[in-house]
Amino acid sequence: MWEGVGTICDTYSVWAKNYHNFRLNVLRDIFINKLQIEKDTKILDIGCGSCIFREFLSPEECPEITAFDIDPAISNTHPITFIVDNAQKPALTGKWDIVYAGEVIEHLPSPNEAFIAWDRLLKPGGYMVVTTPNGLFPDQFEQHISLMSVSKMKKMFELHNYKIIEIIGNNFFIPFFDSLVKPLWRFEKLVDNLYDIKFKLPGKYGIMARNMIYIAQKEY
Repeated sequence: MWEGVGTICDTYSVWAKNYHNFRLNVLRDIFINKLQIEKDTKILDIGCGSCIFREFLSPEECPEITAFDIDPAISNTHPITFIVDNAQKPALTGKWDIVYAGEVIEHLPSPNEAFIAWDRLLKPGGYMVVTTPNGLFPDQFEQHISLMSVSKMKKMFELHNYKIIEIIGNNFFIPFFDSLVKPLWRFEKLVDNLYDIKFKLPGKYGIMARNMIYIAQKEY
């Protein structure tokens, strides 16, 4: 049973637990199978928080990862280099094979300015992976000040000479879904399965996805 259900647990925390686990599986598939990372692949995690790579890559298979956040509180128990920097205007120098920005761009006052800075850190021919909410739908988080629609994100990639390899939608928009499953919380496995279906549905119906993952390649 979920910790806190019936006491402090709310609808958002049940959704978040399921969505986080789903997202880990999707990201692992992207980096292992689609981008085929190797031990010498250099990855930059922008606005890393606690760095999600620690959750879907083991230390043994982890490539060379640099991760930064404005104020990270991270342990050094994983072979990742952590530094303090600003996602809007990173002072970091260097070139990486893959730049990853997970749920970051919607928090920044100037997404295009940030994109230019991130582009500077990516090798020609390298890949940028960006995850962000779909700006087509209303959002309840005040911190999301720069929601981007799919068309705006595509234009930004194209403006900076990126070829979009794949756009993956997830978290199908079903009004009142969270409220509908709330009475079923005591059936944890059933609710987990229902959320998994909801998250996977936009694979076929991308236009109704609440969250997007963009994989794009920088021009040589």
